[in-house]
Amino acid sequence: MAARRFRRWIVRVWAVGVALGIVATSAAWSAHAADEPAIALVRDGEPSAVIAWWGSESSPTPGFAASELQSYVERMSGARVRIVEGHLTPGDQAATESGMVIATGGSAAKFRHNSAIPRDWVSPAAEKLTGKRTDAFVITTVDDDKLVLAGSNERGTLYAAYELLERLGVRFFAPRFDFYEGNAERVPRVATIGFDPLTVVEEASLRFRRKYVEDGYSHTVRNLPQLIDWMAKARLNVLVYPYDYNNHGVTKYDSSRDAILPELVKRGIVTEVGGHGFNSWLPAEKYPQYYISGYNVFDVTNEQALQTYIDNVVGYLEQRPEIQIFDAWPPDSARWSPTAVEKFGSISNAYAYVIRRLTETVKQKLPGVVIEALSYRPATEPPSPEYMYDKTANIVDIAPYDRSYKVPIYDPSAETNAYYNDLIKRWHNAYDGSIGIYEYYRKYSWHSLPCTMPNLIAQEIPYYQSIGGDGLGMFSEPGDWISYEVAHALVAAQSWNKGLDTREWSSTYLSDRYGAAQDDMATYLGKVESACRTIFITPGGDYSNPEAVSQALNDFKSASVALAAAADAVPDDSSARFVIDRLVGSAARAVADTEISAYELAGDTAKMADAKLRMADLTTAHTFDGVVVKNIFTLRRYVSGQTNEGARWVYGMYRRHDLGTEPPAGTADVSDLPWLWAANGLGPVEKDTSNGGEAAGDGGPITIRGKTYAKGLGVHPYSEVGYHLGGACARFTARVGIDDEAGGEPTPPGDGDADMVFEDGWDFRNHSGAQVVNGSPAGTPAVLGTTDAAESSDPSWVQSPTADDSGSKPEVLSFDGEDDVVTLTGTDSVNLSAGFVYETWVNQRTRGVATRLMQRHPAIGFWINTDGTVRVNATSKSGVLFTSWSTDQVPLGAWTHVGLVYDVDGDQSKFRLFIGGKEVRYFRQEILTGAPTLGGEGSPLLVGNWQASTRGFDGLIAYARLITPNDAADSWNLGVFPPITKSSVIFQVWADDRKVYDSGVVTSATSPRDVDVPVSGARKLRLVVLDAFDGSNDEHADWANPKVTCQAG
Repeated sequence: MAARRFRRWIVRVWAVGVALGIVATSAAWSAHAADEPAIALVRDGEPSAVIAWWGSESSPTPGFAASELQSYVERMSGARVRIVEGHLTPGDQAATESGMVIATGGSAAKFRHNSAIPRDWVSPAAEKLTGKRTDAFVITTVDDDKLVLAGSNERGTLYAAYELLERLGVRFFAPRFDFYEGNAERVPRVATIGFDPLTVVEEASLRFRRKYVEDGYSHTVRNLPQLIDWMAKARLNVLVYPYDYNNHGVTKYDSSRDAILPELVKRGIVTEVGGHGFNSWLPAEKYPQYYISGYNVFDVTNEQALQTYIDNVVGYLEQRPEIQIFDAWPPDSARWSPTAVEKFGSISNAYAYVIRRLTETVKQKLPGVVIEALSYRPATEPPSPEYMYDKTANIVDIAPYDRSYKVPIYDPSAETNAYYNDLIKRWHNAYDGSIGIYEYYRKYSWHSLPCTMPNLIAQEIPYYQSIGGDGLGMFSEPGDWISYEVAHALVAAQSWNKGLDTREWSSTYLSDRYGAAQDDMATYLGKVESACRTIFITPGGDYSNPEAVSQALNDFKSASVALAAAADAVPDDSSARFVIDRLVGSAARAVADTEISAYELAGDTAKMADAKLRMADLTTAHTFDGVVVKNIFTLRRYVSGQTNEGARWVYGMYRRHDLGTEPPAGTADVSDLPWLWAANGLGPVEKDTSNGGEAAGDGGPITIRGKTYAKGLGVHPYSEVGYHLGGACARFTARVGIDDEAGGEPTPPGDGDADMVFEDGWDFRNHSGAQVVNGSPAGTPAVLGTTDAAESSDPSWVQSPTADDSGSKPEVLSFDGEDDVVTLTGTDSVNLSAGFVYETWVNQRTRGVATRLMQRHPAIGFWINTDGTVRVNATSKSGVLFTSWSTDQVPLGAWTHVGLVYDVDGDQSKFRLFIGGKEVRYFRQEILTGAPTLGGEGSPLLVGNWQASTRGFDGLIAYARLITPNDAADSWNLGVFPPITKSSVIFQVWADDRKVYDSGVVTSATSPRDVDVPVSGARKLRLVVLDAFDGSNDEHADWANPKVTCQAG
């Protein structure tokens, strides 16, 4: 099989003429004037052939293939070759169901008044396809004056047309997304197009070659057809679209069906629908009786629940006959109830039982529809033989989500890779049906870093095929396609051809794409691959490892240097320069992104804040140009505690970006204009009032430094409000500042109306040298380390960097970030199940993974996350794990009060979190139902780490207090250190991708600032408010009297 895609072809192909702005390759040969191609489509700018096609009446694909060939030939030469819809003459000779003939000379003349295609023209091609797999194709010369293109199916005929165009020098680098501005493909300009005799036969290595829409942040009804168009050119054959991704209501097949279905049908691409999760078909709010509290997978032991799920799925499929594969996947982060394991023996068996029951019904009512199962944690293992999948009606996709990318999947030096490698083999031994690989060569948790890994891909895809893999797919977000262009192209090429010479492919791709910059671009790709493979040994990255972060940062910086050299090597107005310039922005983001972690690990909060600001700016600047997908994963790098729910506004941003009506002529109040999208960190953006709180309409008058404003927007970081200007407006004006409502009173931990059962507080100030600090009022000992003897786990006594409430700098406890701990001896007998309050004053030096503030092992853990948010995990005596997790963060390098309340109300209980005496906004807050009995009784509370863990707190602790029950406390001890009182934000105005205003840091002590900036020519206005990355959480910001001045559109 010939090595496909961007290959230097051996067969002589003619494309003679002047190449305009194109780097010449051997696929488009120049020739002496006396030379003539044997078969010419175009001679000297004039058509010299006829394209006659045939196919079934039910499929538009063969006719579309002919029109694509006609269209590209016209773009190349200016000549429009005639198309004839033909039909095969009767006969016994072999034939294919579809194809086309490029006829010249006397053969072309046959079609002046006749559409019959002689069967003997076609039979040589049909014979060459005998025994070939689905999607195979042939291109072959017949009688020296005809070229026949045919497929083993109609999709194969389309592939043949694109193959021929590639042999003429056309390059399909990427989908023709708008942001490529015409640079996604290369179409040479020539005067003569023709061929010497040739024969090409190709077939696919993988049966299923997929693109997943999955989360679908940046997919729109405009760019999805562009994606589908490229899929056919890249020989991909399945588009996977969620029915309703994770039941969020934002990425739904039905919302795009009308736009994409004609494009899929036209190209013969398979429609695969479903995805995460079961709850899309059985929403818990509609079917609460089918769920067990605490679990997001319905009770699969409940026959009525299972049958309702099956009925709902089958009813949906019956109304959408185009769906050929249905993905019956559990929810992402699936939690199966214990009843499933009790009945079926394992989660894998329970899942397989659901699939089997669904498959039985589908085979009966919708024969031919295939049901796909997903091997994905926690249901990764093959089921027992009695529950095994149907090899004739099921596909299994294996998703190595938490694998390491440092080494190939088959390298046992990575424990997770060894598991998945063995898992794939176990599946092949246990199951005779089709098995695909759901690979993550473009992963959401990489936050759009340019993690193209061509060397890893080149090693792995042949290996997957060698152990029986029959399919492979990867995510297809348009929003960062340029950053991942190489990965998308190489995965498609290897999925088609397992024998691909990847070195030759890469060399030719770089030459065709970047010309004189190819060597510098090879260096760039090597550096970004090295950086990403160093960091992403886990899904979230090895960002707590200083050595890994440093190496990745150096690699990204080297990648930026290589891009600068590449830019200098090509003309400013070239297609290569266009792509390189976009990648410059991508690499700059990667540097800023990695510097955030580097400075965080070093405890340099000022430089970390600067890196976050650069990251925020680069993300906003490149949101719509193919470099970055702005979503939960990218926002979390510079927005503290960003939640999934809080980031769903980005769907509307991408899908409404091309919409809108120009403002009226004259000066208009921005708060009276309809926004296209609006993001806010606390409740909704408020029009003409301050931000208030979580509820809509709960703000007051916009007031800055005592002055009120009738018009404006009340917001809280992270905030972004987008408006359509349509190029019709000249100026934007506003006054910006912190609203006077910022601040406010602390939130009490409880009502104070319950009898105190236990209370003790430990003031660790000014006890230098002490091994034991007794509490007050109960006198409970706080022992440094685990015993009252000196040991390595003892925190040390150091002077506070800042003064406490007395005005002096006290001696306090310093924890080393490893095993330092204080044991609150005597708390082992304290009953926490009736509710408790725990508070502490901390000053964190550096971040770490789940750095412990307090714990009662093994049932309660209270810690600070790597992004500064706080979290508590607890386990009840019945074994139920529940959690609370803030979006607000504890600042680095500042004394901060942190509180934890276990709030018990009858048979329901939950954890509440507090920073600076105020209850936080929550990323997640789970409620425990039933008896609120916590585990861990008999174990003392520990401050800091415990010896069996590696998650130590690195910083200072000056105070701790414990009270039971929670309603016995009605106030916090907020007087140990002066509180952080200032609110601080940064206001920005963006005109399209240009930042036209940046306020710098604005605090509650800052006078309001006037904004007056030009926005001429801008189609979109974006008003952005960032926090100042200093850990302050109470940041009520105002755009007061915002106005745009516009002319008539």
